[in-house]
Amino acid sequence: MLSLKPDYEETRQRIEAFWERQLLDRPVVQFTLYKPEAERRPLPVSGHTTPAGRWLDAEYQAEWALANLSNQLFLGDTLPIAWPNLGPDVFASFYGCPLEFDDSGTSWSRPILDDWSRMDEVRLDRGHPFLRRLVEMSDALLEVGRGHFLTDLHPGGDCLAALRGPQNLALDLLDHPAEVKALLARVEADFFEVYDLFYRRLRAAGMPITTWTPLLSEGRYYLPSNDFSILIGPQMFADFSRHHPSVPLSRPLPLSPGCTWSTCWRSRNWTPSSSSPPSATPPLPGGAGCTAASRRRAKGCR
Repeated sequence: MLSLKPDYEETRQRIEAFWERQLLDRPVVQFTLYKPEAERRPLPVSGHTTPAGRWLDAEYQAEWALANLSNQLFLGDTLPIAWPNLGPDVFASFYGCPLEFDDSGTSWSRPILDDWSRMDEVRLDRGHPFLRRLVEMSDALLEVGRGHFLTDLHPGGDCLAALRGPQNLALDLLDHPAEVKALLARVEADFFEVYDLFYRRLRAAGMPITTWTPLLSEGRYYLPSNDFSILIGPQMFADFSRHHPSVPLSRPLPLSPGCTWSTCWRSRNWTPSSSSPPSATPPLPGGAGCTAASRRRAKGCR
């Protein structure tokens, strides 16, 4: 299927067994390994004079991804994967947060919600230029990568922290809990709308679903990140994550009690218990702290 991963089918089967908490011949093993420098092909050079120009050039990014992946060896179960990337706060940009780009490999945003009285003004812009650009980048990656590598989806997380600023949001959990929960519910619904936009596009192109945690699934699978959760304690984490109605993912990734907000919300009824001791039964892959009941619920998320 993939020129850069001739044993793709073996890896796919091994990952499928992982989801079922089974082993075929061995566990899934993934790592990054570049070819010797003398064997690498040159990376394309952009004609843009600004970092933003390079970030936003869909054709350049696709050609760069192909060259970069071609310079690597995909041993074990390592997969050649590329995704349309405009940085970790791109989802917040769809609500109006400005993004700034540089050549360090990331971008960052500036908060826009300076007062909760303006919360109703914060709405998803379905025609936002950055959302349109992610679609263009996805299409370019699908075209260039056909027969060579997999294309990922990457809508992003940490949205409220970007909208308010992490320091303000930390205080908001004490001073404005109702507003935080209301906006979380709205942003969650929007997140899945954006997710489905890319999910449908990738599935129509015959792609399995993968992400920056490079497993595979034929159904919906994603691991949103939320670094903000490290700033709060277990009780507050529980209060602001477990009140949300769950919407099933086909394959939520089993995690330890420190999992991100969004992952816990979206895993149907799977909720890691930060107050429970680790189960005496063998752990799920990646999830040493889940209770036995959590394991049973996670098994139903297909």
